[in-house]
Amino acid sequence: MIKAIIVAVVIGIVVVTGASFYFSKPAPIASVPSFAKPWLEVIMPSVFELDSKDESKVRELRTGDEISEGAVVGVFGSGVANLHFPDGSVLRIDSGTRFVMEEGSFNPESDALRVKINLLIGRVWSRIISLATPDSIWEVKTATAVATVRGTAFGMEYDGNAVSVVGSENTVAVTAIDPETKELIKEASVIVEPNKIVEFKKEDVSAIKRHIAARESDVKAGIAAAPAAKAGPLLVAREAPRAVLEKDWIKRAKDEDAKLNTKIKSVRERIKNEKEARQEIRKSLREDFKEEIEKKLEARDILNDQVIEKRTADEAVVPPVESALKPAPTLSAPEPEIKTEVQINTSAVSPTIKVAESRTLTIKPSRDFSRVIEGEVVIFSAVLDGGANQDVTVSAQWQVIGDIGAMGKPGVFTAHLGSAIAELGEASGAIVATWKDPETGELFIAKTPIFKVEAKIDLNFEQRG
Repeated sequence: MIKAIIVAVVIGIVVVTGASFYFSKPAPIASVPSFAKPWLEVIMPSVFELDSKDESKVRELRTGDEISEGAVVGVFGSGVANLHFPDGSVLRIDSGTRFVMEEGSFNPESDALRVKINLLIGRVWSRIISLATPDSIWEVKTATAVATVRGTAFGMEYDGNAVSVVGSENTVAVTAIDPETKELIKEASVIVEPNKIVEFKKEDVSAIKRHIAARESDVKAGIAAAPAAKAGPLLVAREAPRAVLEKDWIKRAKDEDAKLNTKIKSVRERIKNEKEARQEIRKSLREDFKEEIEKKLEARDILNDQVIEKRTADEAVVPPVESALKPAPTLSAPEPEIKTEVQINTSAVSPTIKVAESRTLTIKPSRDFSRVIEGEVVIFSAVLDGGANQDVTVSAQWQVIGDIGAMGKPGVFTAHLGSAIAELGEASGAIVATWKDPETGELFIAKTPIFKVEAKIDLNFEQRG
């Protein structure tokens, strides 16, 4: 019995120490990029650079990280990210996606942009500002297809067998690839217009190759090629079903494109010279991105200060090791008080972040979360209080402070301890929501109280002796 008490106390002390260490780590936001190379914007965490040989995880990527040519990027779990290019174009990356950035260069003097993406699996959405020079290229390929454009928006999905390309703005040329020789099958090419889709599988490519071989054989034998030609094109684009256009990743990409198009239209209405307009678009997008990162970094510093203050208070009440042999009722720090509605103290916010005095952002949980077990799901909503309450859960940015889990869909938290601290039994953290008023530019921040996530571990000390 005494041995069990000693082990329990030691675990309690290690948990507090481990939690302190993880709270001292910065939130997963990198610095402002140089904008000379493609850079990443992590919308939802779980984005990694992978080893090119075995696709093992090399490092976790953060907002602001620059991506070099040849890099392999993987988006896991509920992760979502955007890959921005120096000209303002963007590749939107959905969860469950792996790709290689084979080429990603931009010459600001000539406006030449060269992008080649090898989609290994998953879903990506391309929004190209414009390809201003003849030697510019934007290409997304899989093992069986390649899509090339000069200035458009389109989505591409590949599951290792079937590939589909959905058109959105202007047109995109799709050509089949022989998976064995890696060569383009020029006879199998189609133009995909907005809201149309082309789909085919590996076996369809094999059938296309057989059809072409048979036609060539007929020509050599002196048989007219007209009957074969009557069969129609080898690839056909059709109207995209409503169910396809309403997929979450496509709707999200189109919504973001609409915002980007509004900015581009505003610039081009003011500046008629195309080259000058492109330069102004690049400048405007970079300044917006830099401002957002700086605000997130500043908000993170404020939250880290609050977490450190809480951590210090918790450490002050940890019982000494000498009390382990006494049947004291408390062997660890007391649970923090849990409130169902919390708003950040606006007096601690820097004046550079505008917070309306008459409105506050509040995080409301769907259940009591004073005790959360690993694997459980807690749903939070973000509500803007003041006059008529406004639910901004979907449009808010959500972040988890501490290695206690991840946010899936907006407001949906799944408890999960990081592998480095899972054996400790528990860890502490908090949920943060930020929302920016699109009309006034005011930034609102809210966070939950610090709470604990416990591992599903049964330590039977008596049986272990």
